[in-house]
Amino acid sequence: MLESMIEEIESAALVKGEPELVTQRVREALTRWLAQGLPAGHTRPADGCYARHVIHADPLSRFCIVSIVLMPGQSTPIHNHNTWGVIGVVTGREREVRFRRSDSGQLEELETRFNAPGDTAVVIPPRDVHRIEGASADGKPTVSIHVYGGNVDRVTRSIFDHEGVTYVGPCATSHPT
Repeated sequence: MLESMIEEIESAALVKGEPELVTQRVREALTRWLAQGLPAGHTRPADGCYARHVIHADPLSRFCIVSIVLMPGQSTPIHNHNTWGVIGVVTGREREVRFRRSDSGQLEELETRFNAPGDTAVVIPPRDVHRIEGASADGKPTVSIHVYGGNVDRVTRSIFDHEGVTYVGPCATSHPT
């Protein structure tokens, strides 16, 4: 199952074109797979923080596919990606808050969405500043699949706070087999 999903997403992700075209094709490919679920190794939560599991990392770093697992109340920091991304919810309920930087450098909240299984979202710089949080009322984890236009461990992202921005390098991930 994963091999077929990876092949289909790879075909979409490697299309030449503007990020809007690429993300549209990736979104279409990913949406077909959201109801299929993921193997247990890609849905395992972490203790005390959210979990990120690599499903596939293109050897040329052109794209990657990861799962994010958030228990209710767990959240990513406010961050950007510095590349395009497509996010699809597999199980649970995800709260996504989008932000923008004002001319003075302050963060302004733009919108809050609640994403359910089968829902997708797209991030394209500079409209890629957001935070996601597990919001399942039943106490179960929220699992989502994220496809990025680069290797998530090699793209320098920014973590935002109320004072400004802190640049961070790659985050640690698990690589289930």
